[in-house]
Amino acid sequence: MLLCLPLATMKVIHIADEKGCFKMTYQDLLHKRRSHRELSADVDVSNDEISQALKTALDEAPMAFGEQTPRVAVLLDGESQSYWEAVTRLNPDYADRYEKLGQAKGTVLFFEDRNHVYSLTDKYAIDESLADRYSGENHGIAAVLSWLALTDLGLDASLHHPRQQDTSKWAIPDHWTFKGALVFGKGQDSVSEDKDSLYDKKGFSVYQ
Repeated sequence: MLLCLPLATMKVIHIADEKGCFKMTYQDLLHKRRSHRELSADVDVSNDEISQALKTALDEAPMAFGEQTPRVAVLLDGESQSYWEAVTRLNPDYADRYEKLGQAKGTVLFFEDRNHVYSLTDKYAIDESLADRYSGENHGIAAVLSWLALTDLGLDASLHHPRQQDTSKWAIPDHWTFKGALVFGKGQDSVSEDKDSLYDKKGFSVYQ
C-alpha cells in the first residue's frame, strides 16, 4: 500500500517516487501504530479500501494448523456509532470513555468461534486447554495484523474490551465469543511515537 504523507508526519521514511510519496516499511508501521482514544470519522479512505485491507490481513494471517478460528464484524459509520451508543448505555461507569468512540470512522469486532475452536480437539487429537491457547494466539495475530493494516492506510486506532455490549443488531451467533473492539479513524489526541521498552533492560536475549 502506497501512502502519500507529509514529511513531518513520518518518523522514518523511504522515498518511493519523485512525486513526494513515501512508503512505510514494516518497522515504520510498528513505530507509527499507537493507541489513539480520541478519533474522528474524517478520513480520506473509502469504505471499500478499509474492508479490503482488513480482509487481506485476515486472509494472510498465520493461524495454528491453518485453522481460521477468529470471526470479524466490521462496523462502519452509523453502524459503529450505534455499537458505541449501546456500549455507553450498558457501561455507565465508563460512559465518558466510550461515548466519544462513537465519533470514530469504524470498529472491528473480534470474536472466536467456539464450535470451530473445540472441533480442533478431535481433528488434531489435542485437549481443550491447548485448543484455547491456539484460539488466543489466533485472535492476537488477527488483531495486530488488522491494526497494522489500518495503520498502513493512514488510520489511527485503539483496542477496547467493554464488559457489556449489545450485538443483536448484527445477528452475531451465540457461539462466537467476544474478544475485543478495534475502533479506528483519524486521531484527534497527541500520542508520542516514542515508548519505553522493558526489553531494553531485560526479558530479551540473543545467543549466537
